[in-house]
Amino acid sequence: MKNDVSNGLFNRCGCVALGALLLFSQIARGDIIPASRLANWSNAGVPGGIPAITSNFVNVLTTTNTSFQCLTNGTDISANLLCAITACPPNEVVYMPAGTYTLASTVIASTLTNVVIRGAGPGKTVIRLGGSNAGAFWFGNSGFSGVWYQVVGSAPIGATNVSVSSFAGGSPVVGSLLWIDQTNEYYNASDASTPDPLTTWPTGTVFDVNYAGGLHTDGDQYQYWTVPSYILPGQRNLQQMVRITGYSQSATTTNIYFWPPLFWNFSQTMAAYAASSGWNGLITSLVGIESMTVTNPTGVTGQFLINLAFADRCWLRNVEFATVPSGAIVFDHCVQCQVDHCNIHGGATAACDAYQGIRSYMCDGLLLENNILSDLGYPLWFYSGIGGVTAYNYITKVNHAQGGIPSGGWSVDGAHDGYPVFELYEGNVMPEWQCLSASGYHTLFRNWFQGFDANEGIAIEPCCVSPDLNSYYYNVVGNILGFSGGNWTYSATNTGYSGSLIYRLGWPDPFGGITGPGTPFWGQYNNNVLNTILRADNFDYANSNIADAVSGTLTNSYYLTSKPAWWGNSLPWPPFNPNNPSAASVTNIPAGYRYVYGVDPPGSSSQGGGSSGDLGSFKFFGVR
Repeated sequence: MKNDVSNGLFNRCGCVALGALLLFSQIARGDIIPASRLANWSNAGVPGGIPAITSNFVNVLTTTNTSFQCLTNGTDISANLLCAITACPPNEVVYMPAGTYTLASTVIASTLTNVVIRGAGPGKTVIRLGGSNAGAFWFGNSGFSGVWYQVVGSAPIGATNVSVSSFAGGSPVVGSLLWIDQTNEYYNASDASTPDPLTTWPTGTVFDVNYAGGLHTDGDQYQYWTVPSYILPGQRNLQQMVRITGYSQSATTTNIYFWPPLFWNFSQTMAAYAASSGWNGLITSLVGIESMTVTNPTGVTGQFLINLAFADRCWLRNVEFATVPSGAIVFDHCVQCQVDHCNIHGGATAACDAYQGIRSYMCDGLLLENNILSDLGYPLWFYSGIGGVTAYNYITKVNHAQGGIPSGGWSVDGAHDGYPVFELYEGNVMPEWQCLSASGYHTLFRNWFQGFDANEGIAIEPCCVSPDLNSYYYNVVGNILGFSGGNWTYSATNTGYSGSLIYRLGWPDPFGGITGPGTPFWGQYNNNVLNTILRADNFDYANSNIADAVSGTLTNSYYLTSKPAWWGNSLPWPPFNPNNPSAASVTNIPAGYRYVYGVDPPGSSSQGGGSSGDLGSFKFFGVR
């Protein structure tokens, strides 16, 4: 095992990647997942953790500056709050003390940096949308500077620079974002509707279809922009966003330097290009929203409460989102952003139930950690992205409706579009995990996928783990799957299934069925999902044992080096052990403990940096 893993590291990268130290530590302990199927997830989230910024620039309630003053008497504060935010010096706080503030329009800022907007705590500082307003904050831009650079040579996994043909059109802007993409590794240009039937295919096969629409158009990535002629819809799904740290030019080479490192090989052979992103090179960076409740009681739809576009190292921490008809948070082309210790939930009635919790478009290194998501149709919804971590979240009451009658939805859509790769899901508790479209190299580790929703009192999910369609090279390791007493079937076949499933692998449109060989391939069962999945050391309740036991050692975490300080001193670490499934409880993770008891577990420290806002308690806003 040791030799196989080390060979995989060098063969795949062609060099020792920057994540090599982490991977070599896995080799040393005999990890059961080969290094060629793993990534360095320690780069996910704000580097070094969410910063502890304590200096207040302004208290918007008590200030005598009428341009910044925000009252709690029901008048619209959007203009004054925007003035305070844009005037705030670097590394200072716009503080909103306890009270209910009204936003009649969205606070929009195209370029911000090093600013924190902080309240006194969830349920204490309340931002309440009014009128026809559907969004609270929109930070960043939907666009790029229009400079495209052709990649020359190759940039292997782990690289922190790329060589380009020239800086024609303008030099890159240090601190802005760079969007690198290339053609799909497997595409039949002669017949776009029916690619090769996969009799032979290379490692890293990429498809460009979603579950129903055939060739998709890369989401909405190009709808606002004039793009080069090489862009063809649906053919450039493998992408990564990075932050430009420098550039150089000589008589022989022209280079752009960036961070974080590449998770995939990009090359001239695959027609790789890089685009300088951000409006005229300017982006939103190092902006935090902390310790407050944001709610939309009017039920007006059409916008997420928080929109971050082309944002770098931004975060939301200790925020409650209550009654969110369209959704709570959307990330659009972002790098190393983070959501920590938040509570996202729908309303008390079916009319106020939320559609989505967190949606991510092409966001790399996104860290979603220690959050509660409930009463949502689709709590987590991912489009293309790479190198992210979703860890220690509690998801429950999926698509809750008034009276406790479920109406569908799923806990996680791990790939609704595009081709996300190398995403880590660790230590979560949720009804089920699903990947609707093409994706690869995801790792599902030490989760409890229950296959039912205890807070609904009914088994509403079709299966525990469902990598559908073209979901390749998955690692499903060390999980607890199902619950005691259920009527379980281990896996669906290519002809059909009934009842509750532990696995559904390679299935087509989950809202339909097997449609036969004469239909487009997105409507057909794909056996290669089964052929490429790695299942090991999972306890499942269909077999009531570990049916896929292998030799090797389960590590505690794939992105944390030790138990974090915010874990507390009373909860087990790691939280779930497939060798002891009877000890599994939602209160084994801080988010589940907080949902049940309303406070953080004993001994838990402030997560990700200091805050003047209340972190210890988490009361639900409004009627539950």
